[in-house]
Amino acid sequence: MAREAPLKNSGALKGHRPELILDEPFDGAWEEPPWPLATEVSSILPRHSWSLVVGLMFRAHAHLAGVGVIRATSDVDALLHLETRAITFPEASAALYASGFELADSGRFAYRFMRGDDKVDVMVADRHAARHAPTFRRSPLFPVPAGTRALSQTSNVIMQREGVEIASFSLPSLQGALALKGAAFLVDQRDHMRHVEDGIVLLSCIQEVSEIREGLAKRSRKRIRSLLKETSENRRVWRTLPSDVQLRAREVLGDMSRAFDVTGTDNSWTQAAQQDLSLRSPKLPVSGQSRRGDRGLGNTAGGGNKGSFAPHLRTEADGSALGSSPHRD
Repeated sequence: MAREAPLKNSGALKGHRPELILDEPFDGAWEEPPWPLATEVSSILPRHSWSLVVGLMFRAHAHLAGVGVIRATSDVDALLHLETRAITFPEASAALYASGFELADSGRFAYRFMRGDDKVDVMVADRHAARHAPTFRRSPLFPVPAGTRALSQTSNVIMQREGVEIASFSLPSLQGALALKGAAFLVDQRDHMRHVEDGIVLLSCIQEVSEIREGLAKRSRKRIRSLLKETSENRRVWRTLPSDVQLRAREVLGDMSRAFDVTGTDNSWTQAAQQDLSLRSPKLPVSGQSRRGDRGLGNTAGGGNKGSFAPHLRTEADGSALGSSPHRD
């Protein structure tokens, strides 16, 4: 289970990421691959310069929520925080090279670093890639669909063993994780079962449904809605998961389905968003022009009980999904 880091979490009020303490959930947990590799990557790349995504992201959220699921994965996936200028891709590459990794020939994109059997995928957010078209050694960097959403709300996780820090990394919120998984579900046709299974595990980690729905742009809502629809209809995947995970996920699935209008019968959220925008947006200066982007439901900071869906989180403007996933995750 997670614990807030004492005192340090107050930094979130100043624009810093909140910190969470992640104690070793059971003896030997941090020795299970690829956690040792993630620990090493934490020491190689600058602190708070990257977020853990894909396979280990799901395992981290499961550990934080006390969900007993072992998510099989063999590599470490790092999404660089280029938006904060904490690191550049060449700097990340140089640091990995100094530790014995080499850039693999992975086809179109530059993203995979290998050292024997160790594999680290280094990627960038979709919106950054769309705006700047970054390259490395004449190859484009790999853009993660929904990566912009994921990086907009993260926590700094401190891994501990017996009270001693062994590693730290940035972790997208559950909202960001669901957006990432929804995007992967839509663009990766190779392993829908895995994406749905991950979606169920993430559902079992949710405590406040309102925190998942608030502030999402239209593209992110569509991504999560598609994943929820398949999760509701695909009964076979549920049977592959432990009964306690199924129970926890089903407890929030109904509220999530209503919040994201999975059945397509409730447009109250759309109406609320349109009304909010009409009250806040100035008149268009020239007829025929339109505003770009989806501002969501505003930048309100209210609370909300589970299932109430009161505005709570900040808004976003998602970038477009570019390409397809370089791996099954």
